Amino acid sequence: PDTGHYRLSASISIHQSLKNKLPKGIEFKQMPYKKNLLVAHYEGPFMNYRKAIYALEQYKADYGLVNMAIPYIALPKEVNLVSDSQQVKLEVYYPYF
Repeated sequence: PDTGHYRLSASISIHQSLKNKLPKGIEFKQMPYKKNLLVAHYEGPFMNYRKAIYALEQYKADYGLVNMAIPYIALPKEVNLVSDSQQVKLEVYYPYF
């Protein structure tokens, strides 16, 4: 691996298709519409939001649910993260079949 560079993966929510309108190097991926989604409401230091992901993973294991995609978080627009210890309120989403 090249230690002088980082690879960043990010996603944003959109409300209309961008297929055939994207610049080179940008991919369009879509979640299946109206499928199952576990949601956890998390409040606490940003560095601990993974505890909510762990809780959702345990729930999935307990009920035999199968992953559809990796979990993701949604930060409110007004949140400006400055440190891992910053107090936040966010949603953790885990898509499943």
